[in-house]
Amino acid sequence: MNRRAFPSTRNIVFALLWLAVLSAAIAVRLIRIDAFSGNNDEGAYLMWARLVADGYPLYRQTVSVSAPLFIEMLAAAIRWFGFSVVMARVLILVSFAATAAVMSRLAHRLAGWAGAFLALGMLAILPHFFPLSREIMAEVPATLFAVLAVALAYRYFKQGGALWLALAGSMLVVSGLMKALYPAAALPIGYFIIRREKNWGNIIRAGAIFGGAALATAALIVVWYPRDAFFAQAIGFREDLRAAFPLDIAGNVAFIRQKFHPIWGVWVLGGVGAVVSAKSVRGQAWLLWLVGALAIILWHTPLFWQHLITVLPPLILLNVEALNAGMTAFRRAPFSSPKRWLWLAILILPLLNIPAAASFAQKNIEGFDSWWETQAIGMLQPATRPGDFVVSDSLMLPLAADRRTPPPMGDIAFVAIRSGRQTSAQLIAVSEQFNVQAVAAWTSRMTWLPEYLDWAESNFYVRREWDATHKLYLGRRPAPGAPIPHDTRVTLGDAIAFRGFSVDAEDISAGETLPMTIYWETTQPVATDYTIFVQVLDAAGALVAQHDGKPIYGLYPTTRWQPGELIADRVDIPLPEDLSTGNYTVITGMYDLNTMARLPVKGGAQDYINVTTISVK
Repeated sequence: MNRRAFPSTRNIVFALLWLAVLSAAIAVRLIRIDAFSGNNDEGAYLMWARLVADGYPLYRQTVSVSAPLFIEMLAAAIRWFGFSVVMARVLILVSFAATAAVMSRLAHRLAGWAGAFLALGMLAILPHFFPLSREIMAEVPATLFAVLAVALAYRYFKQGGALWLALAGSMLVVSGLMKALYPAAALPIGYFIIRREKNWGNIIRAGAIFGGAALATAALIVVWYPRDAFFAQAIGFREDLRAAFPLDIAGNVAFIRQKFHPIWGVWVLGGVGAVVSAKSVRGQAWLLWLVGALAIILWHTPLFWQHLITVLPPLILLNVEALNAGMTAFRRAPFSSPKRWLWLAILILPLLNIPAAASFAQKNIEGFDSWWETQAIGMLQPATRPGDFVVSDSLMLPLAADRRTPPPMGDIAFVAIRSGRQTSAQLIAVSEQFNVQAVAAWTSRMTWLPEYLDWAESNFYVRREWDATHKLYLGRRPAPGAPIPHDTRVTLGDAIAFRGFSVDAEDISAGETLPMTIYWETTQPVATDYTIFVQVLDAAGALVAQHDGKPIYGLYPTTRWQPGELIADRVDIPLPEDLSTGNYTVITGMYDLNTMARLPVKGGAQDYINVTTISVK
């Protein structure tokens, strides 16, 4: 029996310890994993995925400027497990764990278990990766597949095998279809091909295998998605950004220096790794990757903090190279040798960055005070129905209220507005088309669309305002001149008239909610804050279900009604589960909650209005 087929006790112990460290990193990320997030990118990805899962195909009906695979991955998870922000964040944690496994495996080949633990530790605590691995962001799975592509190419370099090279090509394209962050990962792969094959014939043959697998994977997009829509949304958007945001190299350099300053020790050790591994093919490949990644982010416009993640994989690998050289020198140098202790000092440099990284992680876990968001969600949910569409420039708000945005809306992001992709006219047209029932202007982005805010002011009864940039518009007014369903006029008291109704569902069954819209109008100011009742009566006149409340979900009392203003009051009446099939009468009216006295029907003896008859199946 070959004893080498079984792992040694030492390897088993280290593997278990590595799993324990990974488990601790995941456990830290699980703290407050259900917290409300103000990250609009997270909301955009999740909203697009939910719309796709609901049957609005990506790029055909759901407008998105993102690459497709991450959205489709989230949509598949929603179909399998149901919609949940926590479920989607756990999916990111799985991607984080897989990235850590691939990076650790590659680092293990370079520097043994010490390299594996260094790679895992850096991925676990580096502030440029930590928040991304706690939120629903495409950067993490894109990193996973880019690192996997390079690891497969390195295996091909060491052992040969066209299969590894073909898989590397496919994985690199999959990374780009998650999010196009890692074109620089092609540099070490190409370098491994050149250094292994040596002559041009073999290089071209290997390049054809890699490129053919990449093109075959990319071709799936052309086949599956409408080409014109895909290029206009996901690719054309990048060209628009270039036009709207001129390249600012000096600004990008300053931004990169600021964001990477907290991990200066990692950069110093990475520089040492580049020097000590300069004569090896793999060290040259990692440096080529790092330089390529830096060049791309320097060229990127506009540059955001999450783009800096692309520098981390090659930087970590150069740190591993420095660790490998340092451990070797430390073991070989005499105990009293200055070289031995110099290497020890160099190797502990990254440890000096741990306090800053831990502080960043703690702030990220704490999140931010979401008191206003909690209030807004508490108003948005009861003031809309599950099937209603909501417009917001902070997409986590409608998601938290279990509501959706119109599929063609895309994302009200600053870059979309600045590039001309999102305009007031477009947003008004979408809001009219999908009969938007609420608008949440929750960030400064909406202030860049003043015409749309004017539209919201005139098309909703209620504006709830916290400050200049935090507003909710609730209670959609009927379109001017639109016909009133079942138009009639029955006056209650001296001033309020019942004008019509609609039953907002085709079929009603026991246990469901009966959705209705009751139309009211007043001929003069109303001094009393009346409560509206809508009741469902059986054939004997017995009450079986009812709704009592102030108009417009309690947000627009009768004392605020303007003479001649048409009020479309949507009410939802829960029907008992044991309700028998048959016909039922719906009545409505108003009463003063202080005295319980109902308004009488003018010119009649009743204190209620017969609205309609419904059939319960």
